[in-house]
Amino acid sequence: MHLLKFHFLLIIFSLQCFVVNAQNKVPASKYVLSLNYHYGFLMKHGDDMGHLANQRPLKLELDFKIQTDGSKSWQVNNKYPVVGYSLNYLHFDPNKPVGDALGLIIYYGKAFFRTPKSELRWKIGLGPGIVFRKFDILTNNKNNITGSTFNYCLNGAINFSTTISKRLTFNAGIGLFHLSNGAMKIPNLGMNIPAVYAGLGFTSKKQVTFDAPEPERKKDSIH
Repeated sequence: MHLLKFHFLLIIFSLQCFVVNAQNKVPASKYVLSLNYHYGFLMKHGDDMGHLANQRPLKLELDFKIQTDGSKSWQVNNKYPVVGYSLNYLHFDPNKPVGDALGLIIYYGKAFFRTPKSELRWKIGLGPGIVFRKFDILTNNKNNITGSTFNYCLNGAINFSTTISKRLTFNAGIGLFHLSNGAMKIPNLGMNIPAVYAGLGFTSKKQVTFDAPEPERKKDSIH
């Protein structure tokens, strides 16, 4: 499980090497509130969780994205990243021992590609989470995913968004959601849920316009 998380973080953060520079005078909404529907599956990352992995949890995500405007030097140096908050509700099969979960994610992201109407970006974040049916030796002893109500969440995604009207955007992407308690209390197999998602975003009237990057000066060649 720890090896999976390491590889996931390594892949996400290495994507910074491929970020495309912001285009000249590209407008974007300062704030976007989105509702996304995720459909995925609970990964079997251990031999002793096969009785739990045969289900497909559904997830609803309420996402609030803030587009940085270059008012701080780190925003310009990092090519105008986004920061935001997402509230995630996961619904599992009520006939299985795994209970529903709730996670609040604080995230950071950058664009691979950006035009006046569309954007392709990655985001990664973490935050607190809770599960509503934890392990209990008497009443729920088959739930070996988590032994505590309070956990932490890690979430990463690649997201595409495009404008479909003046105040409305369409979102789609793929993501990976992880929840565990960091082995503070056993059992703690944790959950890993890859998913695809789609949704709609409602944009603010306030706009951000990216300044054109200054062209590099050519060095005089020495003959």
